Amino acid sequence: MSNDEPREPSQFGLFLLGAISRAGFTNTSQFAKSAGLSPSVVFRWIYGLTDPSLPGLAHAAAALGVSLIELAARAYPYVVAEPPPDTAASRLAAELALMLDPASPLSPDDREVIETILDRFLEPYRQKLRESRADG
Repeated sequence: MSNDEPREPSQFGLFLLGAISRAGFTNTSQFAKSAGLSPSVVFRWIYGLTDPSLPGLAHAAAALGVSLIELAARAYPYVVAEPPPDTAASRLAAELALMLDPASPLSPDDREVIETILDRFLEPYRQKLRESRADG
């Protein structure tokens, strides 16, 4: 495709353009800046010239206020057949799994902080679950 030929957005590109608009951005460059992405990267995603990386999708999801799972399912429908069930627990579990994954854009220190906070927060509930299993 030469630079003179008109381009059509990909399926993911159409979704992304809609999400950018719904998030209140006036243009793709404004979105790219907010997400910490290069405008040319966003352009290539929209027109299907390159596939988004997981770290790039994570930045985009945060800027758009959508879940990374939803964005990944739209970008890679052949890998992520469908988003998980629409429950707060499943969305949170999926988001945490992606954040804590070694391929996450979060630094190892940030992942460790999240794990430590969650471990401390969940321990009393783990104890209650252990007690209820022992009683039941």
